Amino acid sequence: EVKETEERPLRCHFFNTFFYPLLAKGGHARVARWTRRVDLMAMDLVVVPVHTHGIHWTLAAAAPAAGTIAHYDSIHQPNPTCFDRLRAYFLHEEKEKNEAKKKESSEEKKKNEERQDDGGDEEEGDDGEDKEEEGERRWRMGNRAECPRQTNGSDCGVFACMIARSCALGLPVSRVHQRDMPHYRRLMALEILNGAIIPSPPSSPPSSPRPTANVDIRASSSSSAS
Repeated sequence: EVKETEERPLRCHFFNTFFYPLLAKGGHARVARWTRRVDLMAMDLVVVPVHTHGIHWTLAAAAPAAGTIAHYDSIHQPNPTCFDRLRAYFLHEEKEKNEAKKKESSEEKKKNEERQDDGGDEEEGDDGEDKEEEGERRWRMGNRAECPRQTNGSDCGVFACMIARSCALGLPVSRVHQRDMPHYRRLMALEILNGAIIPSPPSSPPSSPRPTANVDIRASSSSSAS
């Protein structure tokens, strides 16, 4: 589970809409530079907007700590290709980051040894041993049982945005509902003008009371991905 705590908000990274098409065309190598200054494995949540068939918006949300990737589609169509692409991407990304950290640690250790050889003071807290690296995550499919369903052919983008918003605030995605689309559109416009998410909107629709913070992206028991 990914929850917003009282101590700090969730650490989130949001890819823009150009990321997934480039990933689909060229794999990790095509988008490797996108995270040169970002460690996705240190994030609580990584959000990826996904445009399918040129007409439909969905959303993928990954929880690195849990090693899960949930794909939210408001028309509930299976998309195993999306999960496979993102899983391959995160495996590659994690491997590269681990190798970079190992190299940095090795270089730092070498510098410390040189300083000691030159008669410098030995730094406290470094026993000269490399820390055991965390093993690669399995990256399983997340549980999408609560994914809301749209009942028309025009609100998929709003569903994707509001699901992303709920995940970032640590709220269950089941709170997003078709009947509240007019309110969501006004709220999105207000937040765009405000330049930030409003955690507690001044006028939430009566049909969508604010529940306790809880986003379920635990591993699904199903073997198929969508």
